[in-house]
Amino acid sequence: MMIRILYILIIMSFSSCSLNAQDESLFTDYSTVQPSFHHKRDFSIFLSTAYLSANHPYNSTLSGGLKMRMFLGERFSFDSGFLIGKDHAEWGWGLLGIPIWMLGAGFIYDDEGYFNTGLIEILLVGAVMLLSAEHVAYHIPVHDQLEISPYVSLLRMKEFSDVANADITDGYVGATCFALGIEANTYFKKFVVSPYIDYNIAYSGDFRGLNFGINLGYYIPSKRR
Repeated sequence: MMIRILYILIIMSFSSCSLNAQDESLFTDYSTVQPSFHHKRDFSIFLSTAYLSANHPYNSTLSGGLKMRMFLGERFSFDSGFLIGKDHAEWGWGLLGIPIWMLGAGFIYDDEGYFNTGLIEILLVGAVMLLSAEHVAYHIPVHDQLEISPYVSLLRMKEFSDVANADITDGYVGATCFALGIEANTYFKKFVVSPYIDYNIAYSGDFRGLNFGINLGYYIPSKRR
């Protein structure tokens, strides 16, 4: 039943794009929503739900949680959050990552937005910043209220319980994963509806899985506009 509800929510989100094309004025506040309206430190917070389809012996499960997003400019965002379900939990290093990103950006750029350090330092700080994110997304405007956002995660942590494997005595397994996904963000004034799908693969071990779900959020601009 919950999976059917999830499917309906995703279909409704994509269907909203057709409604927006017919009557944009019904939902759009152009003082807050524009094709390239993101600014550095714009922030969003989401309620999330997802279904994980996993390979045997891992359990496929429905989970829920929170997600936060901070924009680094017009296109790139830092995303992090957590999901908790009956036999599955997922999280990243995002709570530490946001201050790391802010400190890193201050180290690399001066007040006018120019590089103020050498290439080696930029690469080292950039690597730390990238690894600190649960995932990093690139936002591509498609419509006044719609953007497509491919994203990549280098360090996604997962924990499984009740795993049916003779080699695992307590049923608990942890996995550090690489994930690649895509999200569709539809904006209704400052509310955001974001269905997504991503593929997860463990760096070690045999876990493989497909996450698909939806995020319902609120957009908080860093500048009044």
